Amino acid sequence: MLYAGSGNQYSDPVSKYSDAILAMDLETGALRWSSQMSQGDGWNFACSNPNKGSCPETQGPDIDIGSSPILRTVNGKDVLIVGQKSGVVHGLNPDKEGEIMWTMRIGKGGALGGIMWGSSADEKTVYVPLSDFGVKGPDGSLIGGGLY
Repeated sequence: MLYAGSGNQYSDPVSKYSDAILAMDLETGALRWSSQMSQGDGWNFACSNPNKGSCPETQGPDIDIGSSPILRTVNGKDVLIVGQKSGVVHGLNPDKEGEIMWTMRIGKGGALGGIMWGSSADEKTVYVPLSDFGVKGPDGSLIGGGLY
């Protein structure tokens, strides 16, 4: 299997494959299963402008799967470790179509924060970079759905 994380959608309608882990067959490329971490996450930078332009009607907080999933074996069981821009790390069961085994919030998260890039894991520990900061838009509000 090849495991990949997806981001938010930029336009409506928002699908079940956004903010999800996708499991694909390495030989055929066929999608075997997907597990969505957050629903209704339609967002683009137009959402931070006063006129909203091409901002989706179904506006979400922009909390993509911000780093590559990591497959590890823990106590004889496979676990997919997934970091999300929401500031949450998930442990998924790849043998049960991405069923959530555990979650841990490590930060506030948001559009320009949370867990992005460069997570890793060894036999005992998951190492997760965290970026929790906010950027103000032209109207003075925080960009990214207000998770800060």
